[in-house]
Formats: sequence, structure tokens, C-alpha cells
Amino acid sequence: MATFGYSSVGLPIAIAHPAVIAFLQAVTLILTFWLSVILTQKIARQPLLKLLPQHLTMAAIGGALWQVIVGW
Repeated sequence: MATFGYSSVGLPIAIAHPAVIAFLQAVTLILTFWLSVILTQKIARQPLLKLLPQHLTMAAIGGALWQVIVGW
């Protein structure tokens, strides 16, 4: 179990199962990847093929972060 907070101080303590934490981290990585792709396309106003190297690089970085953070 993952805990957050101090138990001796009397403040609230948050407890979460490791599977829940892994799920939330995975959803966050997936969501931020797709938002980055969409926002890059909107800001650059270029065809998808012109920005494909950047999107593939973002996918590679996201995959590396996935292995480090989520660990699947």
C-alpha cells in the first residue's frame, strides 16, 4: 500500500493500492501523449506526415517513461 501524509500529526492520510497508482499513471501518460499530438498539430498547422518524426519521438519518450514509471 502506498500512503501519503503523516500519521502522527493528525492530518488526513491517503492510502491507495499499487494497481490503482499504476493505472492512474498509465492513463496520465496516454492522455498527455495524445494531447501533445493534438496540440502540436493545432499549433504547427502542418500535415501529419511533416510532423510524424516529432510524434514518433514523443512516442519513444513516452514508451521509455512508461517502462520507468509504470513498469509493464
